[in-house]
Amino acid sequence: MGIGFWHEQSRADRDQYVEVVWRNIRPGGKVNFALRPSPHPLTHATPYDYGSVMHYKWNQFSKDPSLPTLIPHKTGVTIGQRRGPSQIDILKINLLYECVATATTEITPTTTTTIPPPLLQTTTKPSTTTL
Repeated sequence: MGIGFWHEQSRADRDQYVEVVWRNIRPGGKVNFALRPSPHPLTHATPYDYGSVMHYKWNQFSKDPSLPTLIPHKTGVTIGQRRGPSQIDILKINLLYECVATATTEITPTTTTTIPPPLLQTTTKPSTTTL
């Protein structure tokens, strides 16, 4: 668990989206690919997120860095990015920490989801002073 929820490939529905190549995982590394019970409340019924900052890269825990441990079923996707949270990550964070402000953002070409603005924004209340 990192920012409050499990790594994306730990979801109970993981096998519908990625193949775990068990034979390529180094000794002691298989525990990192354990599935979490479904339905896990922290997935909040969100789509599987290949672009999640909480997704392992394709060769994470590999006994040889040239061998994959995760193969996405969807072609052309990159897993294991570390540039920052995806839109779905932000949605999960806001749901987890019960942030109330929301904005509508398109997550996939066919799915529109209500998603809160990034948590990194801060708001300041005007100070009040009595004279």
